[in-house]
Amino acid sequence: MPPGPPPPPGHRQRKRSPWVPILVVVLVLALGGGGWFLFGPGSDDSNTRPPMGATPDTPGGVVWSLNEEVAEGARIEGFWTVGEDTLVKAVDNVFTAYSLADGSSLWTLALEGDSMCAPSGTTEDGLIVVGHGEYNCGQNITQVDLTTGETGWSRPLEPEEAPDGFQIAISGSSYAIHTHGGWNLHRIADGELISAAAAVYSSLHQAVNRTDFAQENAPTNGQEICAVDGVAGGERLIRRRTCATVTDAANGTTSAPFFKLEQIDPDTGDTLWSLDVPEGRWVSKIHSATPLVVSLRSEEFGRVTDLMFVDEAGQITGQVPIETTGVAENDVHLLLEEWCRDSLVPYNGVDECGGTAVGGDTFYASPSGLSGPNPVTAMDVTTGAVKWTYETEQFYKQTVLAADEEGVIIHQASHLGSSGQVARISADGQTVEPLFRTDEAWLQPTFYTAWLNGQLVYSVSDFSLDQDIAVYGPEGEAVPLTEENGGNGEAEDGTAGAATEGGGEDAGAAEGGGADAEAP
Repeated sequence: MPPGPPPPPGHRQRKRSPWVPILVVVLVLALGGGGWFLFGPGSDDSNTRPPMGATPDTPGGVVWSLNEEVAEGARIEGFWTVGEDTLVKAVDNVFTAYSLADGSSLWTLALEGDSMCAPSGTTEDGLIVVGHGEYNCGQNITQVDLTTGETGWSRPLEPEEAPDGFQIAISGSSYAIHTHGGWNLHRIADGELISAAAAVYSSLHQAVNRTDFAQENAPTNGQEICAVDGVAGGERLIRRRTCATVTDAANGTTSAPFFKLEQIDPDTGDTLWSLDVPEGRWVSKIHSATPLVVSLRSEEFGRVTDLMFVDEAGQITGQVPIETTGVAENDVHLLLEEWCRDSLVPYNGVDECGGTAVGGDTFYASPSGLSGPNPVTAMDVTTGAVKWTYETEQFYKQTVLAADEEGVIIHQASHLGSSGQVARISADGQTVEPLFRTDEAWLQPTFYTAWLNGQLVYSVSDFSLDQDIAVYGPEGEAVPLTEENGGNGEAEDGTAGAATEGGGEDAGAAEGGGADAEAP
């Protein structure tokens, strides 16, 4: 449907949110330890409370937003930017393209079946391939041109491409598929097979696979067997392999699993390097393929314990505790919920995560949960050493959106009754520059976000807000704020936070969210 006017006050209000029970708990905790941290300071502390939200001088606001009015239980299967002027969103089996300029609908495309699985990225010219059909990820693979909304070639799944455990990744001019049955690499242009390998091991059942191929090619005692169960694309094609040693071939039992990360040549299927993951660690998520940054767990369903940094040759150059990013130790499950769209299942997609970005030689992370600190942490992309951290009491939540050589773009969510903003932190962490206000937009790292032409684009991940797609920018329109904190949520001056070098002592404060934060 066409986009409406800028959202009314209460834009942050949720339609049906899975977070509501958590918010109730956090509210209770917050009221016991200073309620202003989540919802603004109480009236009895008005003389000492920190200023809240963007300053009155911060320009911009919402350019357009819309409610897609989808059916109850609809699933978002993907969100992509195409070129510099088009957004495409897939809900269930239907693609819809919107104009970045005004949100008008450009085209729609419905694929056969009720289910679909899609990659997180596209080719440079806007092509993707998707699995679709009647259940799981479907029984067909189809090429879709996101610039026109037209389909190309289509083919049925191969026998080893069982629709369960299905995941697609795009790199260069090729796409990779892994399922519980095996791994295939194809050309995007025509769907032709480049290479394939059936999985003798089942990482889901941690035993010899139950497929026809595995039963017909039964392994022997002492044999190492593997399965590709995670794949990430982009500038490089990275796959996760879970392996084990057969201990009782007659019964199909194996040793405890161990893990490998591999870079694959997308044009030939050749393995460029293979890395043995440190013993006792499970590969959790791939947060960046170039350079390669991976989170690790200590057990199958355990908490995230480490970030691992890997160079172009497949060598580990750094491994640091996850707390280095600033996340509280007891919030590491929230870390995955925040960064990876509630994907706590180890065998779900490995590249569906936000809240981090790489710019130059720096990895930026914003592991803020519903309670605790809200840092943006800059880490050396080779060693994982902390370069600086930035925290603020002026905004409730900070989320990394994008990064480049000049620094990191973040969203700073406001307390109720005040305006948030998008800002740039310089690469050295010493300057915070407000770019435009975002009113009361509530942005989660689990949302699908894009930084395009100097604008923030986001789509919700679960239809829990009143607005399903929104674009904010410096030319947007500010909207009235809710009546909170006496109706005055704007900060007249105030400190924006402290940039601390190397995670050490306080190195200064940035005034109004935009002045220099001095550091030694």
